[in-house]
Amino acid sequence: MPAERRSAASKATVAKTRSVTAAQLPGSLVYTQDDFEEANSNLLYDAWRFRGSEHHLYPLYSHILSLSCWNLRHPNQPRATLVSCPQPLFGKPPPAKTEDLSKKKGSKTKGNSKAKGESQSKTKGDSKPEPKKEKSRSLKQIPDFARIFIFSDDGDRLEGTGLSSIHELADFFELKVLNCSDSWWAVEAEALAEGELWAHVLQVYNAAMAGFACNPTWKEVHAILVIGVLFTQLVWSKRPSDDALKPLASPRVPKNIKPDRAYDGVINGLLRQISSFEIRATPDCIFYNAHVFQYNHDSEDPKYPRVSLSKEFLCALDRPIKKLYPQLLPRSALFQPPANEPRIPRGRNDSFKRNLVDKPIARAREQARALGHRFAEDAEKPATPTPPNSVMDPTFKARIKNVKSLPKSHVVTRKKSLKEMLAVGDNGDGNGDEDSGDGGDGEDEEA
Repeated sequence: MPAERRSAASKATVAKTRSVTAAQLPGSLVYTQDDFEEANSNLLYDAWRFRGSEHHLYPLYSHILSLSCWNLRHPNQPRATLVSCPQPLFGKPPPAKTEDLSKKKGSKTKGNSKAKGESQSKTKGDSKPEPKKEKSRSLKQIPDFARIFIFSDDGDRLEGTGLSSIHELADFFELKVLNCSDSWWAVEAEALAEGELWAHVLQVYNAAMAGFACNPTWKEVHAILVIGVLFTQLVWSKRPSDDALKPLASPRVPKNIKPDRAYDGVINGLLRQISSFEIRATPDCIFYNAHVFQYNHDSEDPKYPRVSLSKEFLCALDRPIKKLYPQLLPRSALFQPPANEPRIPRGRNDSFKRNLVDKPIARAREQARALGHRFAEDAEKPATPTPPNSVMDPTFKARIKNVKSLPKSHVVTRKKSLKEMLAVGDNGDGNGDEDSGDGGDGEDEEA
């Protein structure tokens, strides 16, 4: 057979095979557990290869979150869908364009003449200029992903859906890199992820508050912070107060403080900031620095183990669905959580309060003190250039070490630093106690 004829025959055979194969395909998608784990394993290795980039985590978690949503359906409302949304807007969306009636024929001239007449009357009259409107500081946050329950019908038809608005949140996700030389299942990676966690908790908090502020119907918010392949789940189980949802203004604290200048405006800003910190709504920690995946080290190649979702992560995905949307039904057991929930370590809530409330307050108070402010528990006496010498004890000066290394102007005397300077541990004449009282303002220097 000539080459041309063989080529034509080969193309016809391939086309026939494709048509037959397409005709035999089922009308629904069948995605097995094996398919799911295979794809996760491939995407996980790709994310590990580019572990210095956050962007390479997106395909992995987009795959997981999308399937977790497709696996759930509303039993009797086809207009309700749970969807994985990349970069959701926690803020006020831009207004949608509508038909401009003034541009229609017949209304253009009338509209313009009316507007022109109004402007002329305002100019000729003695009307006072309108006061400038204050610029409102809007809350706006964009997490990496969110699972959102969308109702595509009118809002007045929500009855029977279990929803209170056309957009309801299940949970949102923030992804961060885990750039380490060790394998992601190693203990060293866990320690690194735990350290990275605290650098991003404030971002998760701000996103949760923006979600509450811009969605009045949201009563509860679940958040998951992922550091590479380790996650922490946080829950705000009740809606914060309106004052806690207001945007936080950060005063500009000068780096170089001039002793002859007053900083009343900055100090007042710091005091308002402290009041905002005190009413922050701290979350409950459900899972802390737990693994997203379970690794099968019995794989053919131990360097690329086959992975499946861990029990902890399955429970974390199921928790907001079970609590907020129990009406949703699973299509398969692909995301079935274990019957017995893994043991959850307690006592982490204090750590989040310390990082979101206590440390920011201590830092703001120290900044206010550095500008000359004194709090109720501080000593009434002002800061002195150097520790004062005692008139009653002429040898007191000899008890201070490294006097020449002290700053020349305005040093705040602190209890801790005074003890270090004293060569003796006995304040028999009582003068040491008096000096200690001068520096009570700086005893707590927590950053």
